[in-house]
Amino acid sequence: MKHQVWFDSEHGICFLKLRGTFSPDDGAVYIPRIQECYKGIEKHYLLCDLTEGGTELPTEKSYRRWLIEMYERIGFDRIAMYNAKPAMRMLAKIVLTAAGKSNQVRFFSSQDDAIQWLKRVETAATKGVN
Repeated sequence: MKHQVWFDSEHGICFLKLRGTFSPDDGAVYIPRIQECYKGIEKHYLLCDLTEGGTELPTEKSYRRWLIEMYERIGFDRIAMYNAKPAMRMLAKIVLTAAGKSNQVRFFSSQDDAIQWLKRVETAATKGVN
């Protein structure tokens, strides 16, 4: 399998391990798996491991539009990405800013820090603060 998706019930987080580019063709396979992870789950937290992915970035406008649609369809509450290459950070910021969701995504260098941020309780004082 190119990418991996699984749900960690201990943390209440869906994990996505990317290997290479996540294309629209990959989306047809993996988006239903991600959606399945969230059945019966109130908060949609996603942790993306980019250790082996994010080095090949499609730059087409249609691809960015597709990413925004995917994000909105699933309704993520927060996404944490770790070990992202600078180019992946740039693409993610462009896509998320366009979708108006940039405050719901954060980049980390470790999985533990990413999980801690995802699970941090949102309060009126911290909502929208990274």
